[in-house]
Amino acid sequence: MVTVVDIEADNGVVHVINAVLVPESDPEPVTTVVDIIVNSEDHNTLEAAVIAADLVDALSGEGPFTVFAPTDEAFSALPDGTLDLLLQDPTGQLTDILTYHVHSGDMIMSDEMSDGDQILTLNGQDLTVSIQNGNVYINDAMVTIADIEADNGVVHVINAVLVPSTNTSLNENLEYSDFIIKSIDIMGNKLNQFEEYKNKIIIDIYKSGRIIKRINF
Repeated sequence: MVTVVDIEADNGVVHVINAVLVPESDPEPVTTVVDIIVNSEDHNTLEAAVIAADLVDALSGEGPFTVFAPTDEAFSALPDGTLDLLLQDPTGQLTDILTYHVHSGDMIMSDEMSDGDQILTLNGQDLTVSIQNGNVYINDAMVTIADIEADNGVVHVINAVLVPSTNTSLNENLEYSDFIIKSIDIMGNKLNQFEEYKNKIIIDIYKSGRIIKRINF
């Protein structure tokens, strides 16, 4: 509070106040799961794929995310031409595969994983955890480096690319090449696939023209 005002000097004016003003400190820089991938020497391919699929902003959000990050060597192990084919369809099969490597809503540390656990991914399908000889496996990929923490989640490095099954839980006959191009509510408003919409009717529209209406409990 200003207790005395307008004390004039030849070079200005002074106002007396009853407290010391303390400037706000600069906020500490935020490290995201994307930053961990970008700053890794072993994840150049994953970085390029995330950028191509336009997932940088989504994975830089609040999260928290649990990311299983295949190395460059893991991508190199894919059949010849597979990666080039995926990059030609960045918002289709590439996004389908990348979102199969991400869990949203929890920061799952390695010591919280148990044999047989199912981890729901942004792709909509589950990953299976198995513990073998003290090693953690996600499907058939082994976690080689665990618990790299970011401000919006955690990254676990894996030695293979995780590929979604040919079927989905919504329709067993849904072909792998058929993927969701957008989800809308019953009023036609486009929904963000990275947010949870509980107790809401969701309409998924697929590339083939297939439409599936569901209620997300």
